[in-house]
Amino acid sequence: MHNREGICGSCAMNIDGQNHLACLSKVNMDTSKPTKVTPLPHMFVVKDLVVDMSNFYAQYKSIKPFLQTRTSPCVLKHVQRLLCDRF
Repeated sequence: MHNREGICGSCAMNIDGQNHLACLSKVNMDTSKPTKVTPLPHMFVVKDLVVDMSNFYAQYKSIKPFLQTRTSPCVLKHVQRLLCDRF
């Protein structure tokens, strides 16, 4: 994944008390007060800001977050062939 897309979530952290994606967060230019950066509060810390994502990935896999069809793959191939024949 490319940085600043906000898709993968690997840069998720707690910034000034709120959970954010670091790649999408704007940096506060006011240097008079420090910015507090901590790991996500609901996850186990592996090292520094790195958290254990194994539970997240297990849950993500269990919900099957991708498009699913109700038709068989053979029917889909036939439909694809028909569409290709048109052009």
